[in-house]
Amino acid sequence: MSIATDIVGSSIKVYEAAPEDKARTTVVETAKVGAGIGFGIYASYLIVGLATGGTGLIVIGIVAAGAAIAAKGTSEIAGYGAGYIYDKVESINE
Repeated sequence: MSIATDIVGSSIKVYEAAPEDKARTTVVETAKVGAGIGFGIYASYLIVGLATGGTGLIVIGIVAAGAAIAAKGTSEIAGYGAGYIYDKVESINE
């Protein structure tokens, strides 16, 4: 459900972007969604590994919540980096 929400939210941002900003917005939002999904996969491996290691339910819940927050942070950083790189490439091409 979270992945679908992220994709729809990113699609709306791209759709509502000004015509001159549409390409940059597409790059940034794609990087954010991709990084969020990639980090989510990594975090799920971590959670499953902890769950099968015999740890308590509370610890797994804390790790799951921390992983979700970390995935959101990672996607924001990836979006910022993609925007920065896009701006640099555009300035070189001008």
